[in-house]
Formats: sequence, structure tokens, C-alpha cells
Amino acid sequence: MKKEGKGGEGFIDAFLEALNVQVIPFDRECAKIASKSAIGRWDFKDNARDYMIGSLAVKLGYLIITSNTKDFEWIEEGLLFTPEEFSELLGKLMG
Repeated sequence: MKKEGKGGEGFIDAFLEALNVQVIPFDRECAKIASKSAIGRWDFKDNARDYMIGSLAVKLGYLIITSNTKDFEWIEEGLLFTPEEFSELLGKLMG
């Protein structure tokens, strides 16, 4: 693949398309979820990316599987798992 355009944008687009990666925009609704979740926690500066990731998951109803559960404590129960917890859950569901 040839790198084209500013910063190799053609290459990046082709790479994402080849992997069938869906890029989900961070929109106003996500910003509201992130803001409401951060109120009173005083950690937004250090964990802004975690709030962005979490707000997308909340909006879309997706699970978050991470070893960093501390920064996602605001996610409702049943949507946040460590890799070990998720593996155990899958074992129960398939077993």
C-alpha cells in the first residue's frame, strides 16, 4: 500500500478498511455521559480518555473488558469486567 496524502491518510484509510474497522465518533451525547460521570470525581484531567471510552460503551451498550477497572468504577454493573471475570463468564455461558 502506498502512503498518500498528508500523514499517510490514504494508507491509514486502506489499513482500516482492510481490517474492517468501524470508527465510532465521539459526539455530544458521549460528552454528556462523560461529563455527568466525572462530576465529583476530580480525576477528569488524568482520566479523560477513560471517560471517553466508557461513555461510548455506555451509549452503545457495549461491555468494557479491562485490567484497569479502577478508572471505570462509574460504569454500571454488568458492563465492566476484568479479562479474568469475562473469561469466567464466557466459560459459564458456553459450559
